[in-house]
Order: sequence, then structure tokens, then C-alpha cells
Amino acid sequence: MEKSRKPRGIRNNNPLNIRRSKADWQGLVVGTHYDAEFCQFENMFYGFRAAFKLLFSYYYVYDRHGVYQIISHWAPSTDGNNTQGYIRHCLKYILGKHAGATATNIIMPSPENRPLYLERAGQGDGAHGMWQGHQKTSG
Repeated sequence: MEKSRKPRGIRNNNPLNIRRSKADWQGLVVGTHYDAEFCQFENMFYGFRAAFKLLFSYYYVYDRHGVYQIISHWAPSTDGNNTQGYIRHCLKYILGKHAGATATNIIMPSPENRPLYLERAGQGDGAHGMWQGHQKTSG
């Protein structure tokens, strides 16, 4: 697959398409940018690291504990995202792992499931199969 045809999150080493902000993410590419909207990271390790940190801040700082709350904030429909589709995609995986879970009562996934949680969210942006297992667990 040509680099230009890969999903944006893969081209940017930013699997969950974190938007540019004042945040000084570790591994953030500085200088030449080819994407004015979204962060570019040196490699996928830093992209997953930033995604984990952002997920934790939603959970612990902003008190967003459910998949619905997290994804609605992360990928709002007002930005043109298929928010409900992303939620359904994540829930399909999570409901198979956590008995009694719903869109509003999912607790933070256990450490061993966090990479899979983020992977499912990234697949909603067309990145299915675009990274290797060690990339999502090392971040």
C-alpha cells in the first residue's frame, strides 16, 4: 500500500488521530508537518503512548468512565465522525470480554486489555491490521 493511501492515523503514527493542541506530547514531530490538523509522531510507539495518556485523562481527570462518554468526547459527530459506529465497534469487542457491560458502565479496561481497547477504536478509522502487536503494547 502506498504511504499516501494509508489511513491518516497510520501516516501520522497517530492511531487514534489526536488533534494538534498545545500539548507537548513525547515523540511529537516538530518542524516539518504535512498534516495541519492532527499530531504526527516519530513512530507508532509515541502515538499509542499519547493515546493511552489521553484515555487516562478522560477517565481520571474528566470523569468519563463509559465507552459512550469517552468516544463521544474523543470523536464527536460534530467533527464529522461516525461516533455511534465507533461506539458500536468498541462495544462489540468489550461486551464479549466483560459480562454485564453497557455503553455507559464500562470501567477502564484492565492493563492487558487496554491495547485492544485502543486498537478497536483505531479500527473505526480504517486502520484495521495496520500495526503490529508490540506497537500497541509498548506505548
